[in-house]
Amino acid sequence: MYCREKYYQVQKCANAFFIIAWFLMLINTCFFYSDMQKWCPPFLGEIALICFIIKAILTFEWSWKEFFLYAALLGMGLLTYLFSSEKRILWLAIVLVAAKGVKVDNIIPLTAYTYLCMCIIFVICFAVGISEQGTNMKGGVSFGLNHPNVCQNYFMLISCLFIYIYYGKVKVWHLAVALLLNWVLYFYTLSRSGALTFTAVLLYISIIKLIKDQSKKKLFNRIFLVLVFAGAFVMTWLPILYKDNAFFEMINQFSTGRISQANVYYKSFGLNPFGEYLDVLYEEKPKWFLDIGYTKILINNGIVPYVFIMLGYAALGINYSINNQYRKILLIIMALISMYFENMCTYIFMNITLVWFAEDVLFNKVLFNKAKKLIGKRRVKGAR
Repeated sequence: MYCREKYYQVQKCANAFFIIAWFLMLINTCFFYSDMQKWCPPFLGEIALICFIIKAILTFEWSWKEFFLYAALLGMGLLTYLFSSEKRILWLAIVLVAAKGVKVDNIIPLTAYTYLCMCIIFVICFAVGISEQGTNMKGGVSFGLNHPNVCQNYFMLISCLFIYIYYGKVKVWHLAVALLLNWVLYFYTLSRSGALTFTAVLLYISIIKLIKDQSKKKLFNRIFLVLVFAGAFVMTWLPILYKDNAFFEMINQFSTGRISQANVYYKSFGLNPFGEYLDVLYEEKPKWFLDIGYTKILINNGIVPYVFIMLGYAALGINYSINNQYRKILLIIMALISMYFENMCTYIFMNITLVWFAEDVLFNKVLFNKAKKLIGKRRVKGAR
């Protein structure tokens, strides 16, 4: 009894370190995606890293299985960083290792309110002249955030998190109001990618709420998810297969040149297991951008991280569909569709659904036990 109480005390203390680290990295990331980067408090990343390490050590069970899992995750992150000089996969690995035993539902409200408060601060600073206005080629404005696309994506991200938090109380008319605000904001930001992504998410959750028949609801959810994953596959390979013809040019124009620009990086750098340093991307005024989230991971971060992330999302999608967890699926859909156009959601501190990899896949004993039973049954049948 005493040992069990001691264990829960350590677990509670360890989770506090994770929450502190997560909060610090949210602030750090919000400053990065604003026009106030120079105002960011120093050493937030370093302090957060120490807190994540302490959390991982406190909850490490010293089993060979866990050791190899930690080693594989951190190895993937470190190798990606060494080959690409890009930290997003390294941070993903660190957070997943530290997230063992953490309930994502406990940090979603913190995430939503932190984003909201930081965005309000940035808009106020812009209004009083402390920060500058970010614009795009179409003339859209950002209200003090880094770019109009970032502004539109913040609105989508915060809205989706609050829909998740208050899912049981959200009515269809609430979603209609969110859709109206989404397109009102679009007339200022001219960010088609963010507006279309949020529209798709609102369409999904509205139909889920309107359908009363459970079998029809399950069928619609599965069809929608299959289409979203198919879109992810298409947006991964279109830049690689891109040809200079009318068909590809039509798609390229719809994506505001993202397909052809990603193709330039593919032809220049190819595909590597753990990515490549894209020197052209980090010039002061790069001629081409790598905005599509899937090609950003695949070309810049490598084949291994890309496969890991896609398999992780596939596992989550199947798991949540089987258990009718539509509330979680709405955030999965938001992340997957957002990566058709932007790469913000490839960064874990802008995409909390990636933390579900730890809770519902990597450290999910129930899922592993079911997989073992399934494999065992197949072996028995094969032996017969």
